[in-house]
Amino acid sequence: MKRESALVIEGGGTRNVFTAGVLEAFLENEYNPFKYFIAVSGGAYTVASYLSKQHKRNYGIFTNIMTTDFFSFKRFLSGGHYMDLDWLWTNVIENYPFDFKNMEKNLKGKKFIGVITKETCAGKNFIEAAYESIDTDNLPAVFKSGASIPFFYKAKKNKNNELLLDGGIMDPLPVRKAYHQGYRKIVVIRTYPGNTIPGSGLYKIILKLAGKRKLLHYLSLSQQKYKDAFDFIDNPPSDVIIDIISPGAALESVTNTSCRKKIIKDYYTGKEIGDKYIAKIKENK
Repeated sequence: MKRESALVIEGGGTRNVFTAGVLEAFLENEYNPFKYFIAVSGGAYTVASYLSKQHKRNYGIFTNIMTTDFFSFKRFLSGGHYMDLDWLWTNVIENYPFDFKNMEKNLKGKKFIGVITKETCAGKNFIEAAYESIDTDNLPAVFKSGASIPFFYKAKKNKNNELLLDGGIMDPLPVRKAYHQGYRKIVVIRTYPGNTIPGSGLYKIILKLAGKRKLLHYLSLSQQKYKDAFDFIDNPPSDVIIDIISPGAALESVTNTSCRKKIIKDYYTGKEIGDKYIAKIKENK
């Protein structure tokens, strides 16, 4: 029986340069058996370039755009975004134009999903995961909403007055979602080694100092969602195959890294691991 394949992409901010390296290896080897793509937070940016088949576009974005003014404590302290997703999108499109037509062409008969957390009311009991189908029309909106790390980016509300937050809060590794959509070969690209659950050290400290108790609860909730995902991965149903592609050790980059040297190293780590994954698939054919 032929198993239809899904690609699950974890978020990670600058860590997603590792994802970019893996996907570049996939592009170079013309490897894209996937019918379903589901991405969290910054992972969605990397998938978009993979679907539009724009070689090394992600590399350019990470090394030349995200190393400049994307992260700024000075801007944050003056009342702006710490991580300015609006600035990022504008500068990415100006410097690395996106091939919308090619993405649309390569998505025919497939689905590209972005994970968003929706807060329908100010309170811990009123948040839920939303799975938005991405196309060329809503690409910027879904990207920004799904990567809106609370407190670091001033999240926007939709027409239903729901606050749209980072998808990693409610479904940081949407493996179950891919399975429930009927996919029985699932490839997961992580930005952390093994079954590591992000501790969000500095972010957690900042939230504590700022007295953001609700957001600390969201952080704790995200970690529980990770545990749920690993329970599924480690004890999968008998009819599914799950491949995990992850770095062998912690990456040089963290969520808010602007150091070009570290970013380049992590990109090529991803590229090497992606090449090895493709070689293994070819051996097993």
